[in-house]
Amino acid sequence: MRNIFWRNLLCLWALVLILAPAVSFGAVGDDDDDDDGFQQGAADPEAWKVRREEIKQEIKEEVNDWLAKNFQKKQIVPLLAQRLFETWKGVDPDWRTLENGYEVPAPRGRSGFKTDKEALEKIREDLRNELLDEYHDLHPVPQRDDLEKEGRETYPMFHIGDIIPEGEVSLRNGRGTNVHVRGMFSLLNPERIRIGDRWITREDLDEKTEGRFYKAVNDKIVEDYVNDKLKLYHGKEEAWVSRTIDDRLPKRFLEYWYVPKQIRTDWLYSANPDRWMSRRAFMDRCYDLNRKATEERKTEELSKLKFEDAGWVYYAEEKDWFPQEVYEQMLAAAQAAEAGQQNPNNGMNGMGGGMGMGPGAMNDTLPPPNY
Repeated sequence: MRNIFWRNLLCLWALVLILAPAVSFGAVGDDDDDDDGFQQGAADPEAWKVRREEIKQEIKEEVNDWLAKNFQKKQIVPLLAQRLFETWKGVDPDWRTLENGYEVPAPRGRSGFKTDKEALEKIREDLRNELLDEYHDLHPVPQRDDLEKEGRETYPMFHIGDIIPEGEVSLRNGRGTNVHVRGMFSLLNPERIRIGDRWITREDLDEKTEGRFYKAVNDKIVEDYVNDKLKLYHGKEEAWVSRTIDDRLPKRFLEYWYVPKQIRTDWLYSANPDRWMSRRAFMDRCYDLNRKATEERKTEELSKLKFEDAGWVYYAEEKDWFPQEVYEQMLAAAQAAEAGQQNPNNGMNGMGGGMGMGPGAMNDTLPPPNY
């Protein structure tokens, strides 16, 4: 009986030993499942980033909806036109002259050109031609035939048999002794001429004097005279046109619906086409800039409202929003980094002579939060 009792007791103990590992492993397995659930949440540190982008997208959509309703061109352009009118008082045409109540008229003379600059250059060219016509009405262009006749009268030729009075012909440009010649012009050959009882070589005559005896030289002198007169005329013409076009071109640009690219009074008097653009393009730029500024302001206002309601904090250093706990981690990391820079030997105390780390050695070297 006693042997049977101990045999049964040993079997029971063996059964306990056999089942105990199974129960223990089962408990460990359950704990792992729970940890996995927790770790899954903790191992997804990027989740808040996803949520931030979702909130930003919501904000963007709400701002776009607001702009679509409250910032249309037909609402804003008249206001901008009034402001530009007050800024550029006296500029004609009036900025408030709009088509359909809110559209700036298209520039004149723009059709057929790819850019405003090309159109402006054409306006300049057309005005220049108008000014040339105006100058020619005031000062007719001299005719070559008339100038040639004038030149031959200025430099008349001598002919065989002419009596040349003293002072008409001087040798060697009038320098030295015995340079004045007078008498009858009696002979001429390719190398010299005879006046009175003297033979004079061509080398002793200056060009203009030589031209009064030799036809080829006279033709050249007359041609030079004509060209000089025309050059003088066109020089005065160009000076007048250049001066006048700089005065009139800015007004012409305005008449053709162009304005300076910058709101500068001095540019209103600039004849440089690079400083001008169409009024329509200028207004579009004003509208876009104001729309962007309004969008940024509305986005900032709505972001503050939504993120703060969600318990988030704006971190100025990063120029973005963060959950409270992430924000605190970032501040702690920044403070730790700053402390480490101020005391680079911090954390080495208590290490003794070996490489073992002393108490608190990791305090200033914590890794940044995993966000």
